[in-house]
Amino acid sequence: MAKRMNAALLLLLLRRLIIVPSMLLICVFCIWTVFGLTAFTVFSQSRHCTAQECTSLARRWIVLSELKSSEAFPSNLLLKEQVLPSDGFGRSTKSTTTDHQQGAEDGDTVTDLEMEDAEAAGNDGHRRGDEEASLPLELKSLGFSGEKGNARRQMIENRVLGTGEEDVEDEDDDYGEDEDEADETQEDSRVIRPGLLRIMDELREHSRNEDNAVEEPSSSCSGKWIYSYNLPARFNADLVALCDRILPWYSMCDYFENSGMGKAVTTDRAGVLKPAGRWHKTNQYMLEVLFHARLKEYACLTDDPAKAQLFYIPYYGGLDVFRYHYANVSYEQKDELGVELMGLLEQHESWRRNGGIDHFLVLGKITWDFRRTDTEWGNTLLMLPGLENVTRLLLERDPWNANDVGVPHPTYFHPASDRDVEEWLHAVASSRRDALFSFAGMPRTTDSIRAVLIAICTSQPRLCRFLECSGDVCLRPESTTELFLASHFCLQPVGDSATRRSVFDSLIAGCIPVLFSQETAYVQYPWHLPARLADYSVYVPAEDVKSGTVDIARLLAAISPSRRRRMRRTIVTRIIPRLLYAAPAANLTTFRRDAFQVSITSLLEKSRSALAALESKL
Repeated sequence: MAKRMNAALLLLLLRRLIIVPSMLLICVFCIWTVFGLTAFTVFSQSRHCTAQECTSLARRWIVLSELKSSEAFPSNLLLKEQVLPSDGFGRSTKSTTTDHQQGAEDGDTVTDLEMEDAEAAGNDGHRRGDEEASLPLELKSLGFSGEKGNARRQMIENRVLGTGEEDVEDEDDDYGEDEDEADETQEDSRVIRPGLLRIMDELREHSRNEDNAVEEPSSSCSGKWIYSYNLPARFNADLVALCDRILPWYSMCDYFENSGMGKAVTTDRAGVLKPAGRWHKTNQYMLEVLFHARLKEYACLTDDPAKAQLFYIPYYGGLDVFRYHYANVSYEQKDELGVELMGLLEQHESWRRNGGIDHFLVLGKITWDFRRTDTEWGNTLLMLPGLENVTRLLLERDPWNANDVGVPHPTYFHPASDRDVEEWLHAVASSRRDALFSFAGMPRTTDSIRAVLIAICTSQPRLCRFLECSGDVCLRPESTTELFLASHFCLQPVGDSATRRSVFDSLIAGCIPVLFSQETAYVQYPWHLPARLADYSVYVPAEDVKSGTVDIARLLAAISPSRRRRMRRTIVTRIIPRLLYAAPAANLTTFRRDAFQVSITSLLEKSRSALAALESKL
């Protein structure tokens, strides 16, 4: 009997030793399975990530980590009332949200432009599909998943970039369409004062016909004839001959080579300047020389002033004023050529007929260099009574003067064919952009916006890249171009004046400019940049950054990849071709409307409108 009881107890013990661990293993397996399925659903929404998506996911974690460890993203901030600049156009608005949501997404690269032609050409870009599908759990915990999360993200985007209603419009619509005019005016009015907006709208009207023009045979010059005055050499060629004396410490002669394009770039260690042979060491102040060289190749140039609709005055006023910037000379000597020019023009019937309304000057400096008042800097060229009706193309205009028109600063790229442009656009569209934002420049005073931006950038090296422009670093095209090609956003604070050549260097590299003054671009370039400011830029008042009201990293990270792609698509397809100065004698057809051609066509329209208005008053 005892043996049977012992056997029963032993059997019971063995069952427990076998069954209980087995049950535990089954429970662990079930829990692990449920956990795995949940993780699978959360991370990929019923689909596995591709190698590129998983890499992008890893980058997002890195960016999130950088943001959370910085002052831009306090560790105790999940839901906190904060101030964001509404639309990125300067109106401060309170928002209760965690707005570092999207910051992690800016680790992905742009190939995310996803232009069809770039993909067809075999770039390594990838379709993003559902952006939220691969968001880390920590980002989702911030409240940016699901319909409510998307709505919260859209709210922040709207405050940074403008109303979200534009997002649903056809991306193929050209800016400048009539149905978009109300939206354009609404967006402009958020940052531009009404008086300035009216002037910009009037100037922009002269380029609308150019935007929508039907191609005409190149042999058709009806209404397009231009007469160029034959001025004495002291007004142009002799000024070029002074290239080694314009600056007392530096010879500028190399910049005058190749019709003002400068010496060709022969080294490109970074391999970013494509196509080879079309990049030059171009100085921004060569606008007059480069423009004149292009005009000499203009198909509708005439020697008969009676036949012309537009008159060019080939006076290199920028070089004239530049040579005296650092010279101890009298006011009379600084003003001498301008006064003499007026005397020569008044001898021509073509000038007296309409008082200069149909004439234009190209000046490769800013307007303030020609408006000397209570300083020794500059001359009084644009204050001469006889020149008030002449249209002046300048690197920086007086926003209140309708006859001042800003045109793009010359950049380093000068295409000679459509293929050159296509190759560069493809390079821009398929570029890997690993930096959320970047800044190339030098500090000014310690309390300047530049000092603040440099401090922000250098404190967050995984988000921002800083290129210090010491020595000749930023005079080497490959240095700045490589930086801008690798960045989603480029910070563009004011420098010695409101405008910056860097704005155009960054735009032609597909980098979205972040502007801190309306006078840097918004009231400068009515013929070459879109009226809808949020289509291509982000605006933050400088004082908001200096006071700490706005955090740049947080603000830029709030802009979703899809919104960035739309902005970059606009830049690549609609803006870059209009900012380039093609090489003299270039053979462009598809991209014929470069910066020079847009300027000429708009000048012709402006002249026609002014003459029609004059005749209506007679």
